[in-house]
Amino acid sequence: MKHAQWVWLVFVVCVVFAAGAIARLGTTALDLERAEAQARRQAEQEQRLQLALWRMDSTLAPLLAEESARPYFSYSALYPAERAFTCMFAEIQKGDVLMPSPLLSFQSPWIRLHFQFGPDGRLGSPLVPSGNMLDLAESRYLSTERIEDASRRLRELERRIDRDALSKAMGAPATEDKATMPVWADNRMTARSFSNEYEARSRNLKVMQSVAPQQAVALKEPVTLSQGPLQPLWVNSTLVLARRVRVDEGLFLQGCWLDWESIRAELTASVADLVAGARLEPVLHRPSASAPESRMLASLPARLVLAPAAVPIETW
Repeated sequence: MKHAQWVWLVFVVCVVFAAGAIARLGTTALDLERAEAQARRQAEQEQRLQLALWRMDSTLAPLLAEESARPYFSYSALYPAERAFTCMFAEIQKGDVLMPSPLLSFQSPWIRLHFQFGPDGRLGSPLVPSGNMLDLAESRYLSTERIEDASRRLRELERRIDRDALSKAMGAPATEDKATMPVWADNRMTARSFSNEYEARSRNLKVMQSVAPQQAVALKEPVTLSQGPLQPLWVNSTLVLARRVRVDEGLFLQGCWLDWESIRAELTASVADLVAGARLEPVLHRPSASAPESRMLASLPARLVLAPAAVPIETW
């Protein structure tokens, strides 16, 4: 009788241990399944994120390429055309013919104003000519309303940035015969931890901008021209594209004031099907090589921030 009780006791203990082991295995299997499902969701989320970044950088690439290709003299409302001839093939002397800048008729919803700091430090714009140039531009190329609007924007820009602040934000002059890409992306590419996707997007922008120096051929007689890369920068919370240009007259800082709100709205709307509720935030300080910003655009100093519901939840 006692022997049977011991047998039953051992049997019950074995059943309990077996049930516990099975429950443990079931829990482990369930945890592994959850972890795998979480990994799949996170991988899918990262794929959508990378595609969204590619789409936004591709949207901005034509703007950067077009602005990089602008000749330095187009920042003057009118500039002298060289090698001009009459219908009888008589050469016209230097300065006798003035050409209108293509910026007089250029309009973009993403650009608030093209501007230039001259060697004397004064801020100007081809849309705000003065003197005889104002009379000629107003009579042929610019309406009074557009000149007044550009003048208001120029005064606002003058309150936002100055030459010293812009020069400081641009950093030390780069080797201008090499760099044709935003230095923001160049600095980030030096970090070993950057993703292959970011490097690929940066290289894509570099290729698009590398043709700019060949297209920006001056119409004037040969001058000493040294043109730096176009850089996307935040200057006192103002987003600009800017570059250094050194010619015989001195050093110019040229660029355009971007409409950040319009750019942000259009870019986030373009990726709403991939990352719903995501938003773009400015990156006001350059990320260090040891701690780079994640989810950065290669074209602008901004990063994509996902909505809380879209952020994968870590499973421990």
